[in-house]
Amino acid sequence: MGNQIIAVVYENKETGKFEGKPYNYYCNIPVAVGDVVIAPTYKGDSKALVVEIYVNPSTLPAYVLNVLKTISSFVENKEPIE
Repeated sequence: MGNQIIAVVYENKETGKFEGKPYNYYCNIPVAVGDVVIAPTYKGDSKALVVEIYVNPSTLPAYVLNVLKTISSFVENKEPIE
C-alpha cells in the first residue's frame, strides 16, 4: 500500500463534532472515508475524521509534501462516523 495522502478534519473538543478545514497527512494504514484516526499535530495527538483518500500529490504545493506528518493508527473504537 505504501504512503498515500489523505485529508482529515479534526474533532472540535468542545462540541465533539468533526468540522473545519481539511488537513493533509501521509497515511500508512488502510483507511476509508469516515474512519476516525489519530492525527499528530503540533499540540499533540488529535482525533480526526478521514474525509478524502488518495489525494493527488500534484494538487499540493511542493513544500507541503516535505512537512506532512504521518497517520499510523485508528482511534481505539474503529467505528466509521456516518
